[in-house]
Amino acid sequence: MATRKRPPIPVIVLVVLALAGGGAWWWWSSTHPASADQSLSGVVETRQYQVAPVIAGRVAEVKVAEGDAVAAGQELVVLDPAALDLQVKQAGAGLDAAKATLQQAKDDEDSDAEIAAASARVTQAEAAVSLAEVQRGWATVTSPRAGTVVAVTTNAGQNAAPGKTLLTITDPADAFIRVFVPETRLGEVKIGQAARVSGGGQTFDGTVSFVASEAEFTPNNVETAEQRGKLVYEVRVTLTGGTNGVLKPGMPADVTFS
Repeated sequence: MATRKRPPIPVIVLVVLALAGGGAWWWWSSTHPASADQSLSGVVETRQYQVAPVIAGRVAEVKVAEGDAVAAGQELVVLDPAALDLQVKQAGAGLDAAKATLQQAKDDEDSDAEIAAASARVTQAEAAVSLAEVQRGWATVTSPRAGTVVAVTTNAGQNAAPGKTLLTITDPADAFIRVFVPETRLGEVKIGQAARVSGGGQTFDGTVSFVASEAEFTPNNVETAEQRGKLVYEVRVTLTGGTNGVLKPGMPADVTFS
């Protein structure tokens, strides 16, 4: 009976090593997204916060200027409170009158229904006073957060409308880099992935915080016409450890994904 020849030992070893090596590579590639040797260029940006009044009024005073650092809750703009003060005064007078009517109803021993109606009017008048006082407080427009004033779009004497922006504030702590990743490299990038940001002669830690779900053509501000003709995905990298003021809005920066 013929016996099957065994492959030489070196061949078996090579086959085992090849299988093991292939398995190891598959495991590593499945657990480590491909990293880019080539960095992507972007621009430092910060989130902007538009500050607007809740009520209409004439601007009496603007307390800050462009470039000023502000704290959360700091007064920024004051509207003329004259009309609001009048509302508070009128509401107070209405409350006094309602209380006097209630007391008179009790003194005259009016019916329970009449006394209850007078008491309800006092409650309504108290609510009117509270509302007028709250609105009086709205005459002072404060900063919603700490940051830097980057734009002032009003002056004393101008009319302010509810929801119309008076100032714009940015917070340097919210800095991020916007880059555009080619479609062929999108698989390298995932939300939460670590990244390195280079700019201002230093390197900083970052994290991918946004990956666009739809492709777009490269924006016109990208350097070459060839690059502008390619489909890309917008990606934002948030600076996780701050920059100590080194990176400022508008500065160029390079991003390398880990």
